[in-house]
Amino acid sequence: MTSALGSQYKKNWNHKIVDLYQENWWKQLQLHNKQSYKERILKNVTPWFILTPQVIQLIFLISEILHQPPEVRYLTIEIFDRFLTCQYLQLYAYVWNKPGASIENSQRQWDRVVDRVKHQLILRALTCMQLASKLVNTSEILTPVAIMNFLKHANQDFTEQSIISSERRVFETIQFKIPFSHPLTYVEFLIQQLSDPQIDIDLDSLYSTSIKVLDVAYIQHHEIYLKLFHLITGRWERTPRERQEFLAVECDNIYLACAVIVCAADISEANSKNVIIKLHQRTGIPLNDLQGLSSIITELIVSE
Repeated sequence: MTSALGSQYKKNWNHKIVDLYQENWWKQLQLHNKQSYKERILKNVTPWFILTPQVIQLIFLISEILHQPPEVRYLTIEIFDRFLTCQYLQLYAYVWNKPGASIENSQRQWDRVVDRVKHQLILRALTCMQLASKLVNTSEILTPVAIMNFLKHANQDFTEQSIISSERRVFETIQFKIPFSHPLTYVEFLIQQLSDPQIDIDLDSLYSTSIKVLDVAYIQHHEIYLKLFHLITGRWERTPRERQEFLAVECDNIYLACAVIVCAADISEANSKNVIIKLHQRTGIPLNDLQGLSSIITELIVSE
């Protein structure tokens, strides 16, 4: 498994500026982790409400073809997830809450809306990737022309103006708010905390493996958190209230990042016992909770 995952991503884990401001940065990450959950509750934007594993895999594939780094593909998913849910809520209200409309007419209009959304799915995903590439500020920022050429190869003809309009539409739908962070942001910070000669870990290898594990966590999001709920409660079915309360767990990027790193340490045999203890000390997350979520992710990886 280790050789399959490989080591291809490198970071400067001993950056003096990062060391100097790491406590302030950690406070900001903790704050945003809480704010992200509150924002979803406030706007009724349930994570992965519409996104399917197939769509996530498609976005990952497109990001590889377009030579986008991991930061862009994860941020793309975060933006696209919010956009799709907000768009769905807006369109649903527009069609089904129209005064005086019959059920038959509303259904016909809804069917047309769904067909249009499906037709624009790849365009919207690429638009989110374009926004993500701008925020990450990579050397491979996606341009409207690059997106237009990609869509042509996918047998979808959209003009450059349509692509520009799509960017405006996505930005407006998410109320001009791009997520400040994503799980990889927390993975990177927490791995940096493992830079200790006494632990003796190849951080680049752990980081590369963590990215592969995080891919699985994104694709198998629903399955992972269904299993976690079962592990905690012994039940598979959630009441509406439990579903709402469990969102705090689903939206906890610090918890997910820790579990991903522990899982990666297990896979790469990177002193996982010390890793989980250090993460527990840094985050305050109970050891049993870290072991529970990481074991679920490991199980899914092994079963693939």
